[in-house]
Amino acid sequence: MKITRDSRKDKRVRMRVLLKYAPTAGGELIQVRNIHDISMGGLSFLLDQELAPETQLKISILFPSWRKTPIENIDAKVVNCLLYRKHQPPFRVGVQFLNLPEEKKNDLRSALGDLLKKRNKDSILLNFVIRKN
Repeated sequence: MKITRDSRKDKRVRMRVLLKYAPTAGGELIQVRNIHDISMGGLSFLLDQELAPETQLKISILFPSWRKTPIENIDAKVVNCLLYRKHQPPFRVGVQFLNLPEEKKNDLRSALGDLLKKRNKDSILLNFVIRKN
């Protein structure tokens, strides 16, 4: 069995919040997707078409109504686009935030904290793990 180490700088958290994005070059087409997971350094989402690595995006993260303020106009780039599943949408797009200003970092840190508190409060979203001793 091959053991791999998670080399991510920031821990990703599975969250179901909305993402609005458009490619920076010719970015007139805005799309909305559900975020698959998110961290302080980036996020991933599922898509039905492949996006090339290094594609520059302008994204906004739209949170549930109880957290009113979205985080908008984040510069990001696609770091990978992997075949994720054999059904729709098949591609999992990994995105890295670029030059995130301190104010937006603080907003994101606060939003992730709020979402984790809310998730822990609402038992329906908890993940359970069974371990064998």
